Amino acid sequence: FFFFFFFYGKAKKIISNAQLIYPSSTICVAPPTAGRPVGTTKDNKLLLEQKKSNVVASIAVEYHNLKKSSPAKLPDHTLHNLTEFYIKESGIRDEDPNYTISHKTLLSRITTGKLIKKTKGTNSPMECVEPILVQLILQKAQMGQHLNMADTLHLANSLIEGTIYQQSMINYKKQIGCTSPNLHQLGPA
Repeated sequence: FFFFFFFYGKAKKIISNAQLIYPSSTICVAPPTAGRPVGTTKDNKLLLEQKKSNVVASIAVEYHNLKKSSPAKLPDHTLHNLTEFYIKESGIRDEDPNYTISHKTLLSRITTGKLIKKTKGTNSPMECVEPILVQLILQKAQMGQHLNMADTLHLANSLIEGTIYQQSMINYKKQIGCTSPNLHQLGPA
């Protein structure tokens, strides 16, 4: 029981002194027992998706740079040739022989100026706090003190109270149009 409050105090101190940074996610693979190691199929799929995303960004940037630096019109099929080159060089065709990239996707990125897509959707303002919150919930569960939703929200609110994460959450709620009087708290919006 004491350990939970000790860890909670340390977590609160870390969160209070933290800067708002969204860490890149890490992938953990359990050691294999038999057959494929647990998670490797998922990991390979994630790596392939990351590879595909990088290829699309590379093609968009390369084509944009060629277009800017060329005084005349680019030769026909330049975009197609770039696409085929990057797909072949990345090795995506080995893993997914039917993979294609729509030229509309590439041209859309170039015309909007968003050559590199950073994320799918919006980052959670609680992304950095969630691992600590999960650790606290698991510790409470190991002590036989299971938390319901209200207790978990109260714990999360007490963790971020007065920190940059609370301000980030308030800004996020305002950005999505939340008009709740409880903007300063996590919970039903």
